[in-house]
Amino acid sequence: MLSAGRRKAAITQTDLAKQLGKTQQFVSEYESGERRLDAIEFADICDKLGLDPAAVLDEVAPHIGRLGLRLRKNPTQS
Repeated sequence: MLSAGRRKAAITQTDLAKQLGKTQQFVSEYESGERRLDAIEFADICDKLGLDPAAVLDEVAPHIGRLGLRLRKNPTQS
């Protein structure tokens, strides 16, 4: 969704990277799934692309299992 949002906004990876204070490689790596984003990076990227972070997460949530991602169970939960 982030790469689609970037393309829809007609922003290149290089331009987005400059706005984020990162390298083009940073953008390429998270778009290709080679790199994970922390919450702050995710929110910053959404902000730069004009995306609502909650809406992006709502869209992605149903696909988490199919993408091979697993949410860790809280170790304090029984």
